[in-house]
Amino acid sequence: MRNRLQEAIEIVKNSADEFMDAIFSNVNNPAYGLRYMAYKLKEFLENKFPSGDREDISKVIGNLVYYRFLNPAIATPDAFEIVELEAGESLENDYGRFMEFFQSADVCTAEEKFGITEYSDIVVLSRMVIISTHELLLAHLNAITEDNDPLREVLKELGIYETSWEI
Repeated sequence: MRNRLQEAIEIVKNSADEFMDAIFSNVNNPAYGLRYMAYKLKEFLENKFPSGDREDISKVIGNLVYYRFLNPAIATPDAFEIVELEAGESLENDYGRFMEFFQSADVCTAEEKFGITEYSDIVVLSRMVIISTHELLLAHLNAITEDNDPLREVLKELGIYETSWEI
């Protein structure tokens, strides 16, 4: 009986190791939204509980992500069309090792990920306004500036804006 129990424990440990290896080898592959949510939750918990233990915070994040996102796929992988399992088969998880995954909750912010600056929304929303104003100033350059006007120099240096279909 002892040997059989030891074999079962080894199987569970090996399964947990394989599971963790699969997660760690794909640490950058989870959806950015999931990683960002974990990052924001970590940030919130660290601010709310500044003297809190890092391991406890990681456990909270791991618990949320595991029970809301991973457990349903592990418990019923056939429902998510991950694999086809026969009834009765299941996967066991070593929660302590699983929580190590969420040390990777140190993801960059959305601004860093997508290269957004504080001016991005202004530039994107008013790009055509800027282009139209530039073209209008160039069209009436002689009427609005004198020969030694700095605006004339700047507009001449910028030149005509070429749209992608004109290039």
